[in-house]
Amino acid sequence: MDLKVSPFTLNIIFDKKSYSFQVTQSYLSDIKEIFTLVYGKRSLQMQSNRPLIRGKDLNKKKIEWKAIDGQVKYQSSLERIKEELDGFIKKIERPPFDWASHPKNQPY
Repeated sequence: MDLKVSPFTLNIIFDKKSYSFQVTQSYLSDIKEIFTLVYGKRSLQMQSNRPLIRGKDLNKKKIEWKAIDGQVKYQSSLERIKEELDGFIKKIERPPFDWASHPKNQPY
């Protein structure tokens, strides 16, 4: 499984205000990966154990996220960032199924 992720943008809403983070995968090994989130002049690095989990075929195990560099004022905003990153990674790994092209939904 290819674990390389191309740069993307995360739009996150905190306190009725929208923030747009530019996200790049800055490090990838067999054990961990590091994403760098940039918003204006601020940056935050998030580390996950996804390569280790996927390497051992533990697909039902939850990915653990850690902030390793940067500052976040509120724990709730850090949790929101973790949720959004996790959701984006899940969309990449398992894209939604296209029911319209399923053979049982085609006319005879």
